[in-house]
Amino acid sequence: MRFITTPERVGYCWGLRRSMESLLRVRFGEEGLKLMPEIHEIHEHEKLEAILTALETAASPDEVRRLWSPVAP
Repeated sequence: MRFITTPERVGYCWGLRRSMESLLRVRFGEEGLKLMPEIHEIHEHEKLEAILTALETAASPDEVRRLWSPVAP
């Protein structure tokens, strides 16, 4: 990825989170949206990109959660 300024990075991460929120709603309904507070705590754009990619094929919200938390609560 090319160099981006802090405001650009913030906007990019915001856009990734918005995309994730939409996918979580479509794929898993309200259960999927329960992941959003945890996702908002993630600030590394590489990790957010990996989560967004995983949402395309994930079978459950817990499968997605395992990307940043080895043991689901």
